[in-house]
Parts: sequence; structure tokens; C-alpha cells
Amino acid sequence: MNSSKCLIAASEGEGFGLPLIEASRAGIDVIARDLPVFREVADDDTVFFGGSNSPSLKEALLLYHQSSESMNTKRSPQNKVRTWAQSVDDLKQVIFNNGWYN
Repeated sequence: MNSSKCLIAASEGEGFGLPLIEASRAGIDVIARDLPVFREVADDDTVFFGGSNSPSLKEALLLYHQSSESMNTKRSPQNKVRTWAQSVDDLKQVIFNNGWYN
């Protein structure tokens, strides 16, 4: 992945979005299908395309190509993803705050 400039995540169904997370941590740009899970884990700079039709992907590729930042150097790695420890803490708060634990 060190020589990559961009990840195209065209999956029509993804469980967790791990490829986007890995690309983000490596400072690689992402073009992704507009899936809810991708929206959860994607950086603000991610370019999304919709549906399964090629014009939407074509437009996303053109938008990415026209971006001067994406064509120069790798961007700084992002860290939007929560750790397992943070996720467990969030779950604990939901359980305890909703009275699900006696």
C-alpha cells in the first residue's frame, strides 16, 4: 500500500469498512461507494459515488483527479477510527445509562 495514491472501494456490501480505515491510516486517498458503513469510518476527504452505475463512479474519479491535493503528495494519516477500548467504554455507557445492568 506504500506506493498507492488512492483506494477505490467499490464494494456493494461491506461489513466493517476495514480497507478504508487502513487506507486512512496510511495517508491514502479514498474513493468509496456511498454505503452507510463507509460513511461511518471514512475521512472527511473521502469522495463518494452512488449506486452501481458507472457514471457515478466516473464523476467521482473526475472529481478526485481534478483535486490538486490528491494529485500531489500523500496526505497526513488520519485517525478517525475509535479503538476497541474506546468502543467498549461507549458500550458500557449505553448499558449503564439505559438501566440495562442491575
